[in-house]
Amino acid sequence: MTWNVPFTNRAALNDLETELRAAETRTRREDDRRFESILFLVDRYAGFKVDVYANEHPPPHFHVSCAAGEASFRISNGAMLNGDLRSEASTIRKWHARNKSKLIDAWNRSRPTSCPVGECRES
Repeated sequence: MTWNVPFTNRAALNDLETELRAAETRTRREDDRRFESILFLVDRYAGFKVDVYANEHPPPHFHVSCAAGEASFRISNGAMLNGDLRSEASTIRKWHARNKSKLIDAWNRSRPTSCPVGECRES
């Protein structure tokens, strides 16, 4: 059932529209905050776990964790951004070379609307 109610008071209509937009914005922000801590498992291989987080900072990157520690790597070229996996970096770069499209896809699917970093493109 649909109800159609004519509004003759333009000021009341404007107030209602403003409130509805504010409620929609609040809901979207709450959804994005819930997204911030969500991680997306990209792959597990040879004792490594590869993740991307939903709400991230630039540049587009992925996280690797294993028994030896954790590190972050650029999606664009596989370079280590930070972390303590220097001796494992060559293995991770080889995995990156074979799975770059998988990383890009995971990054792009996990972006919430408020993420400061947009989609990642193949370079």
